[in-house]
Amino acid sequence: MTEIIQEKLEKKLRFLQDAVNQLSKYQKLSPAEYNNDPRNELAVERLFQICLEAVIDTARLLIIEHQLEKPQDNRGEFEILSGATIISSDLANHLSAAKRFRNVLVHDYVSVDKEQVYRNLQEDLEDIQKFQQVIAQYLLKNKSGSAQTR
Repeated sequence: MTEIIQEKLEKKLRFLQDAVNQLSKYQKLSPAEYNNDPRNELAVERLFQICLEAVIDTARLLIIEHQLEKPQDNRGEFEILSGATIISSDLANHLSAAKRFRNVLVHDYVSVDKEQVYRNLQEDLEDIQKFQQVIAQYLLKNKSGSAQTR
């Protein structure tokens, strides 16, 4: 892996970890607390959006770096990473659903289901954390492996 791509990926993973940490603070809110302040909803939606952007960008960088096939549909990046055994197929399926959620946040923002956002906050944040951990381990393994071959 080139040093430039390695640095970009590490930067995205640090950003992702920070954003996930911020989102996890909102997980502690009850549904009533969450709904009583519109700033909570807006913050969570935006944090989810940028988290998922970082996940998608990371996947695309890995695909480019490893010269894997180009994604043909909305789920493509994660299926490709799964096929290359970088992530599990289960995680790929979860992230594909998360990408659809991101598309709603970005493109269909006027009809975002606020209850669904809260459910995703409570149930799906661990998928983003898992992705971050898996890719961090993958980078560490490849970094040490490439250092040994020099």
